[in-house]
Amino acid sequence: ATALKRRWPDCCVAIAGEMARCFGRQILARCDAVDAICGSTPEATIAGLAVHWNNRSAWHQIPGLLSRTAEQTLAETPSATTMPTHAPPIYHPDVYPALLDGGKFRLFTLRQSTGYAHLGHYRGGQRPVFLSRSVPQLRSEMLALHELYGTRTFHIEGEHTPEKAINDLAGACKGLPFPVLYSRDTHVFEIRPKTVAHLSASGCQALRFSLLTGSQMTLTDFFGENWTISHVERCLRLCRDAGLFVHGDFIHPVPVDDYHT
Repeated sequence: ATALKRRWPDCCVAIAGEMARCFGRQILARCDAVDAICGSTPEATIAGLAVHWNNRSAWHQIPGLLSRTAEQTLAETPSATTMPTHAPPIYHPDVYPALLDGGKFRLFTLRQSTGYAHLGHYRGGQRPVFLSRSVPQLRSEMLALHELYGTRTFHIEGEHTPEKAINDLAGACKGLPFPVLYSRDTHVFEIRPKTVAHLSASGCQALRFSLLTGSQMTLTDFFGENWTISHVERCLRLCRDAGLFVHGDFIHPVPVDDYHT
């Protein structure tokens, strides 16, 4: 950000992503080169910035934006309250012929939710905002993609989708007029034996967890989470025993890493 400002002093620098959401206030306080943070609903925030990028007087209209005022104090606008309905993508064969001639693996990502459902994930950045799409919306999108491209493989995004919504979507998958295979994001809070069995029976093949770290000290003291490594181990073992492939994401390095972590 500093290098960009040095070369183009009048440019605006905005940051989005997990670290920006969690530590946006610290970033703005310590780095004068950063003008804004795209917070808990980054899609809506980035869309607003695209419209008002060069008009800072209108930044207060952009949902979920953390920025500096003219007096150099921090200003945060309310986050979006609804999650946009994404239409299924339609590729023109002249642009992407492989999708229509059988040469493309047809795996589509569908977003069930965004944000954080658990207040334990508030780590000093912007407060959690959780938005979700209904199961009928997702089912309709699956049907549309299948009609367009014959799609039967999906990845479901939404790490903090509640257990009930996970089970409801699994039931919807079992009720589709064609068999599906899918993977999904989830959290160790939401995985119990009945849910794992329901997922496995509905065509789910893999689960992706954001585990952050394998160190309890780092998990508690640095990330501020309220779950334990022992619980993670039990959860992952449960999934593996049900025949589900398990993918874990970790953040490394972090400032508190030492020999033990």
